[in-house]
Amino acid sequence: MTQLFKLYPDALRDSHAAAYALLVVAPLTAVASRLLLWRGKKTTPLHVYVVSLAVPTLAVWLPMWYWPEENNVYKLLSMSRMETRYQWSQKYAFFRKHFMAGTMSPEAWRKIDTAYDNIYNEQSRYLYDFWGPGQEEMSLYETQVNVGLFYLLWIAIIYAVTTPKATQAASKLSFVALVALMALEVTVRLTRYDPVIKEMSPFTTPREFLLWGHRFFPIVVFAIVSIKKVFYVDMEKHHQRVLVHMLEKNIETVEELQSVNRELRPERENAAETKKKK
Repeated sequence: MTQLFKLYPDALRDSHAAAYALLVVAPLTAVASRLLLWRGKKTTPLHVYVVSLAVPTLAVWLPMWYWPEENNVYKLLSMSRMETRYQWSQKYAFFRKHFMAGTMSPEAWRKIDTAYDNIYNEQSRYLYDFWGPGQEEMSLYETQVNVGLFYLLWIAIIYAVTTPKATQAASKLSFVALVALMALEVTVRLTRYDPVIKEMSPFTTPREFLLWGHRFFPIVVFAIVSIKKVFYVDMEKHHQRVLVHMLEKNIETVEELQSVNRELRPERENAAETKKKK
């Protein structure tokens, strides 16, 4: 059977993260929302914002401690992205000298040599920085599928978690955040725009920057959903309390009018009898 397309590591990680968000982060956020609502008047707006942000953040961050860390070529070679190619070649020559002198094992040298192959010229460095290792053979169709998969999955997830009436207000903000992330990714990949502040993160590539955006996105979505849900339900309860209070007041008013009517009835009857006698 012919394979229609191949999912590369980044797309596979995105799909696994989306499944985790739907199966783990969403239920935990829902529980946090119910807890905030259960506390009633004890819950302040600050509590809502802090808890709604903290729960998805912890749920997303905890698995990262157990995920295998991807080898970063620049970190492995101790070569900052701010340095020039000449400085890189000097460091490479230094490693090679150690290998030739026998003070470096063949295994360690093989790793260094393979890593340096990713950045030794402009084309290979562009592919590594913006697309990642092993993705230079992607066809246009595979590129569209692998890049677009994240956005298709999150369109479906946002639709699923914002369908209930209580969370519908979160839909627009979530989709705005998704479109903003997509615009940034398209700009980075197609125009070679580098959003990384190299002084703060000298080894991070634009591709890794985008992957961090993918990892943080569930936090944004579920925080918005939780906040909107709590405020919506609280407002609905407030409206119900106001309506009940108004209904009670109306009932009291009706009873008072009926009481006044009963008190005035004998007077009206006496007035009617007086008119008849005349």
